[in-house]
Amino acid sequence: MEGAGRSACSQRPAHIFAVRLPVLHERPQNDGAGGIGQAGHRRGPTGLGARADDVEHFLRPAHDNSSPRWRSSYRLRGRCRNRRLSQNGELLEQALNPALEAVSAWMVTNGLSLAVHKTEAAVLTRKWSYSLPRLIIGGTNVRISEEIKYLGVVLDRRLTFNSHIARAAGAAIRTANAIGRIMPNVDGPSAAKRRLLGSVVCSKLLYAAPVWSGHSLDSERNRTRLNAPLRRTAIRIVRAYRTVSDEAALALAGVPPADLQARERARVRSIVWEPGATAADRRSRTAERIRTLEEWARRWTLTTKAEWTRRVIPDLSRWLGRTVNFQLSFHGSQAMTGHGCFKSFLHKMGRAADPWCEECQQAEDTVEHTLLDCPYWSEERSVLVAAVGDRHLEVGDLTQMVCGPALVDLPEDSTRRAKLLKEAQKQSDHFRDFVEKVLGHKEELERARQRR
Repeated sequence: MEGAGRSACSQRPAHIFAVRLPVLHERPQNDGAGGIGQAGHRRGPTGLGARADDVEHFLRPAHDNSSPRWRSSYRLRGRCRNRRLSQNGELLEQALNPALEAVSAWMVTNGLSLAVHKTEAAVLTRKWSYSLPRLIIGGTNVRISEEIKYLGVVLDRRLTFNSHIARAAGAAIRTANAIGRIMPNVDGPSAAKRRLLGSVVCSKLLYAAPVWSGHSLDSERNRTRLNAPLRRTAIRIVRAYRTVSDEAALALAGVPPADLQARERARVRSIVWEPGATAADRRSRTAERIRTLEEWARRWTLTTKAEWTRRVIPDLSRWLGRTVNFQLSFHGSQAMTGHGCFKSFLHKMGRAADPWCEECQQAEDTVEHTLLDCPYWSEERSVLVAAVGDRHLEVGDLTQMVCGPALVDLPEDSTRRAKLLKEAQKQSDHFRDFVEKVLGHKEELERARQRR
């Protein structure tokens, strides 16, 4: 049993946050044990917990009963035999009510006070049929809730953590919306500053992830909820249209999906906090991140979203480890996603009467047609054509320009490597300039068309 008290002026409630029903078909293997934990300044809501197999119990006072700080002040131990399910509530009353009154009396003796009218309890069980206990502290009945918030984590009755994920996602979305207002698609903070601001949303979303990232992430609904705020933030990081899918936005921003990050944090914590963990174990963060990126790359090959982005970036690991400095601008994101000033896209969104290219009238105005095929932009495209050997540009050439040569293809000789990377960076810069010039001109033509 864990608990703590506040001064009478603060009147913070004492929460019973973990009451577990016994396994009635077998004898318990271990005694339920616990202690009233240490509470210092600014700890937040206090907590009381107990095992449901506590019937016979005893309270052991702390060595220093006059200290206002809780340091194993009381201990609750007990054991029960098989009982009928309908007795569960009565057994919990027998176990907890004397303990609650003892805690209340100890606090009064030490000049502390509980806001008994704010005290609440939650029964944590996966059983469908059970009876609720009638818990009393300070002469007031304790309210039994379906869920309870403890140290920022919402514990629901069946420990599915669905409520916590929904609340965390909602709060993260509000934060993402607020941060998005200072990250416009045109101008605004640099890419590095955008990623820093986006990390605030990630931290808020994944708070206490090792606690709730178990079976709760097996639900597609929970994974969708978690990725929604990350998608909004990623769109602002890469300056993309809000119609861009979560898969494309997260990939371009280099932000792994929320469920993969949550599982990674749980793995890291289990290793770092394992008894006898060595310094090498504590350096396992890098290995776990590599494992996360590998799973992310596997998902990237299986998704049906982000069709054009996946064609330009068929290997996600190559994009994340690109060897050229290709920073996404507003026009660059349009070229990488296909969501932008292309009549095919505008027609799909209901903003154009037809999808045909206004410049050549020969094909649908898609991102691929604009970047690779449209004869209207041949002069602007000539530098890129010369860079690939005076032949027709292909999607694979765009991959080379935005990602650079793969690490495995780089020569070992440092001089040759530097020369190859310099040439790759030059091609990447030419592609960036080509995109800015062509899409900027297309926007001007589209504005003039809409004014007519």
